[in-house]
Amino acid sequence: MQGDRRRTAKVALAALVVAVAFWAVLPGTAYAMQPEEAATLPYSDLQFVLSSFSFLVWGALVMWMCAGFTMLEAGSVRTKNASMICLKNVGIYSIAALSYFFVGYGLMYVDVDGFIGTLQFFPGPTAAEATLFDGATDRVDEVVGRGHASMSNFFFQTLFVATAASIVSGAILERVKLWAFWAFTLVMTAVIYPVAGSWVWGGGWLQEMGFQDFAGSTVVHAMGGCAALAALLMVGPRRGKFRPDGSVKATPPSNVLVVTLGVLILWLGWFGFNGGSVLALATPGDAVAMSSVLFNTNIAAASGLVAAVLVARPLFGRLGLASSLNGALAGVVSITAGPNIAESYWAVVIGAVGGLLCSVATWLMERMKLDDVVGAIPVHLVAGVWGTLAASIAAGADFGVQLLGVASVAAFAFGASFAVWMAIDLTVGIRVSRDVEFVGQDVGELGIESHPEFVLVPEEIDDYQQPLKPPKRGRRRRGRPDGHERPEMPGERLVAPAGAPPGQHFPPVGAPTGHYFPPVGAPPGQQHRPPATAPPGQHYPPAAAPPGQQPPPSETPPAATPPGQQPRPPATTPPGQQHRPPATAPPGQHYPPAAAPPGQQPRPPSEAPPPGQQPRPPATAPPGQQHRPPSEAPPPGRQPPPGGAPPERRG
Repeated sequence: MQGDRRRTAKVALAALVVAVAFWAVLPGTAYAMQPEEAATLPYSDLQFVLSSFSFLVWGALVMWMCAGFTMLEAGSVRTKNASMICLKNVGIYSIAALSYFFVGYGLMYVDVDGFIGTLQFFPGPTAAEATLFDGATDRVDEVVGRGHASMSNFFFQTLFVATAASIVSGAILERVKLWAFWAFTLVMTAVIYPVAGSWVWGGGWLQEMGFQDFAGSTVVHAMGGCAALAALLMVGPRRGKFRPDGSVKATPPSNVLVVTLGVLILWLGWFGFNGGSVLALATPGDAVAMSSVLFNTNIAAASGLVAAVLVARPLFGRLGLASSLNGALAGVVSITAGPNIAESYWAVVIGAVGGLLCSVATWLMERMKLDDVVGAIPVHLVAGVWGTLAASIAAGADFGVQLLGVASVAAFAFGASFAVWMAIDLTVGIRVSRDVEFVGQDVGELGIESHPEFVLVPEEIDDYQQPLKPPKRGRRRRGRPDGHERPEMPGERLVAPAGAPPGQHFPPVGAPTGHYFPPVGAPPGQQHRPPATAPPGQHYPPAAAPPGQQPPPSETPPAATPPGQQPRPPATTPPGQQHRPPATAPPGQHYPPAAAPPGQQPRPPSEAPPPGQQPRPPATAPPGQQHRPPSEAPPPGRQPPPGGAPPERRG
């Protein structure tokens, strides 16, 4: 047995030696067997192949940032809106790809006259590149002379416009209609972004002045942040975020693991975002520049996170996860305008300042009552402006030109976006109704739940009773209770089942057991949970209810009785249900069921008959009706006949 094992080990060792030798010798043998002319590939062809391939690889990495934005936003919102976030972000990417293909690319790059390009529908390969599909080689030199395949560059540029639209999505989550946002995405990716991009990258007036924006601190991030700010001012905060007493409702991420993973995916995708913006991989200089860009991108993000961590406690009073992660994103946004620098320590400085400014801007926005869910404006607008100006420090740009460029792009993006949002609001409306915002867009608009097996944490109903804005006198329209909202559409109210008694409250579908909701339109404060010892189904009015505000008749609690007076059973007590005596009642005192005849009240202990003596019937009892002692009382729920017990027959 031991000999067999040794032989097996020797055979395995010999096979391993043969495999290693074959692996070492085969490449040299294959290279020697190749024809001599095949070993010399034209240098220009190699440049063309590498540059085109780099566009495709970096573009795929930028596309992966769509997953990062989706996870960051879905983890930042409450779970009742997570499914809507997933659909919206996939829709953003799809709409951006189509609109940029049909309209946007021509406006940005084709025959730019200084301010805008020319409409060119359905861009595609050049005429020379089209001949290669048929196998022709007579125009290869013309194709190679471009430096890269035309469609590889188009693919890479398409993914940038999708990123700009995703920035707007993160700022106004949980309260904007899906179709309204998609309509804005269409206009932004087809017109707003291409026009601003033509000024900087398409040969427009800013590029002629020497404006420098290597990978989009202004064109992508600052512009997207301005569009998000315009949307934020139009739609307003989420209900209950900023309460009338001045407090701010805490809305922590629903899934910190997903948020963290989303930030790491964005961090990874930024290597393609900045690295691909070298726009070539044809020479040793391109390779060196690309390596420095990737390294500077990484350490800028790291320094931004460290700076945000250091200032978190002085600003927010605690070390926060969201602010720290946003510091990393702000650092990488800051370096995007000029990562092609040899002195990498400047990347540390620029990224750290970006993380610091992001945290300060987040603190200020909360006090200005601007409800930015993921911090898109501090990360992209504030850090993008800083990064554009910082390019004049380390990347050799002119400060005056940089300031003029970022101000011009920001003003155009904000004005155009605000006009588009206003037009959408006047036509189809941009904000969901109060009931949809309360139950969540997953159920309210999609009819599904992202986590159907989990019980959602109930929210305070009072947060949804306050109007978004105080009504203005003389302009309050009929059917608009808040002075700012449109009337509820059919199916948006929480409808009670058919045949329900008037005034009965019904929670929404999926609400936790024991959590009561007032009807839609109830005054603020009409939300009260019954005490733990209350009988099932018994509702109580709120402790601080206004004078005269009583619960519905079917839910009225028994009135308090004066001292010494025996309480009467409530009118709604089911037949056979015993009434509980008060806490101070003497032991042994019994109470009749709710359906007892009128006047049948319990006797006090002082008048109780001696042991063994039958109790006397009440004064109003029918003739012949005997009262049974407690030991012979019928079972609960069993009542004597309505007409009283029949008299005994005498023989």
